[in-house]
Amino acid sequence: MQKRLIVLLSLSVLCFCLCKFANTTDLQLEPKTPAYKTVPQQRSISIFRSFAELQKKGNGIINRNIQLLKNEPDGRVLVWLLFFSLGYGMLHALGPGHGKDLVGFYFLHKKASPISAGKLALTIACVHTGMAFLLAVLFHTILHNIQGMKRIQIQNYFYFASGILIILVGAWLLYSRTKKEVMPIADEKGILAKNIYVVGISSGIVPCPLSLTIMLITMNAGLFLIGLASITMISIGLAVVLFIIGILTIKSRQGILNRLENTSRPAIILAEVFSYAGAIMIILLGLFISFVHLP
Repeated sequence: MQKRLIVLLSLSVLCFCLCKFANTTDLQLEPKTPAYKTVPQQRSISIFRSFAELQKKGNGIINRNIQLLKNEPDGRVLVWLLFFSLGYGMLHALGPGHGKDLVGFYFLHKKASPISAGKLALTIACVHTGMAFLLAVLFHTILHNIQGMKRIQIQNYFYFASGILIILVGAWLLYSRTKKEVMPIADEKGILAKNIYVVGISSGIVPCPLSLTIMLITMNAGLFLIGLASITMISIGLAVVLFIIGILTIKSRQGILNRLENTSRPAIILAEVFSYAGAIMIILLGLFISFVHLP
């Protein structure tokens, strides 16, 4: 009975999330003036456009500074480029993707510490930027004949692979939760640590397009080390944002359970709901990514 209640509550949380974040419209039996409906949609589109324009300006600033360093090396320009890359990495991380959803769902799934949030954030950021660095080197050397849409298609394969890995991670977390074997605390901590690295790799395997672009530009300009330094700062900015999201999720989860008293029956049931809902949302996230980027 308790398991049925937990599953029911998990599905309720899942339905609430889907209803909350899905882009749906109410069924209308009679035509009404659409003005009040179009405003939120227009605002949403306007926000995305503004964010895209902001990123475009950021790309332009980085490109101009790289050109300045190519024409005339200047320590002040280099320092400015690195600090700008750090801030721009944080801004870039707030855009679509970059593992924010996965971080939130994972730490909703199970109790974790701020150290775990730091490990996951660093893993995603390092793999995400590292894959971009590796792909840029390949494009610049043995894959230099691949241009245009073919490069985009290769990146699409990475997205698809990431989606499949995320599905497998979510399925494993759900299986582990339903199996619910009693194990020593030391073993449980070891499994949590391994899960963090697997989750981080599955999310970060998609090369960062910004870092890829910067590395290609700097390698063509003969500024390899400057490009590497720039994407390192971008990676740090990304890790900071993911760490903050992880901390907020961990603290929110624990705060809600503390209000119900951790040992009380409602708190235990709610913790189970969080675990099931987190794993299910990870699976759905992986399905979405795979479906959108089908080869």
